[in-house]
Amino acid sequence: MHTQSVNPRTAAHESSERWGEAIRQALEKAHYNVASAEEAHAHYGDPFTRFDICIYFLRGIAESLRRISGTPWLKLTSKTR
Repeated sequence: MHTQSVNPRTAAHESSERWGEAIRQALEKAHYNVASAEEAHAHYGDPFTRFDICIYFLRGIAESLRRISGTPWLKLTSKTR
């Protein structure tokens, strides 16, 4: 149980700032992931389609959110043994 009093006017604002920063980081990572994949596709001569853009964008967001939350609930890669 918390014994500190919380100012309700600033508590919601601080929380929304943190979420805003997390979303900004996730989008930045997603754009970086797409740009890196596009460079790799161009280097190897593979076509880079709209589907690829969507997949790499979602992977970038998932990686960022997984790193922020610290949980593996968004793991998109599979390990085969």
